[in-house]
Amino acid sequence: MGTETETGRGIKSAERVFDIIKLLFENDGMTTSELAEELDLAVSTVHEYLKSCERREYVIKNPDGTYTPSLKFLDVGEMVRQLNPVYKTAKQPLTRIADKTGEVAWLYTEEHGYAVPLDVEKGQQGVQVVGRIGNRKPMHHISAGKAMLAEMSREKVESILDRHGLRGSTKNTLTDRESLFERLETIRERGYALNDGEEVEGLRAIGMAIVTDGEIHGALSVSGPSNRVRGERLHEELPEILSGAVNEVELKITYE
Repeated sequence: MGTETETGRGIKSAERVFDIIKLLFENDGMTTSELAEELDLAVSTVHEYLKSCERREYVIKNPDGTYTPSLKFLDVGEMVRQLNPVYKTAKQPLTRIADKTGEVAWLYTEEHGYAVPLDVEKGQQGVQVVGRIGNRKPMHHISAGKAMLAEMSREKVESILDRHGLRGSTKNTLTDRESLFERLETIRERGYALNDGEEVEGLRAIGMAIVTDGEIHGALSVSGPSNRVRGERLHEELPEILSGAVNEVELKITYE
């Protein structure tokens, strides 16, 4: 019984540390008393957590008394990205997509039911209006996310929707479950997914999943202003470029 209590206490402590770090990121830094009030903890308790994080160099204390996450997270994040096999494999194909289209090319993967951008390349006329590396997004908002959803079983998609819901970003975002499943069927038949102003109005994107032997490794997408990404370019030129890049990545994953 004692071991279970100690284990439970240890898990709770770990959760509190992550809660503190999350709040520091979300609020661009906070004081000890602000954190204590937000978390409903004693100031002395929060102080101990912060000092522990500071000793391990994960937070810094600023002259104004606030604490902020340290740049150590930048190093950790880059190490995590480098460990993802699709990141290195897709690096050159991603650059070629941006060069050929002149638009913004993205590499995404799925984690915990979110679409997570691992890399981005901007072509000569590319307009990057949203997103940053590592910024998790609802999968149904973007073309790469929908392309990956289309490769999943209905049960898997249902579990993601149960966890994260179908909140809207613009008036064009799909927020009805059955409508989404109908769209996923269209994506499977067509071979690519579209984002028609569903994340940002005026921005259109096309995405394709990277899949080998039934395993979803991620997705590539290219986005641009709606006035440029339309008609034959949207439905023929860009899918062909994207398909070539996806095929290259899949072959490298399989045989290299």
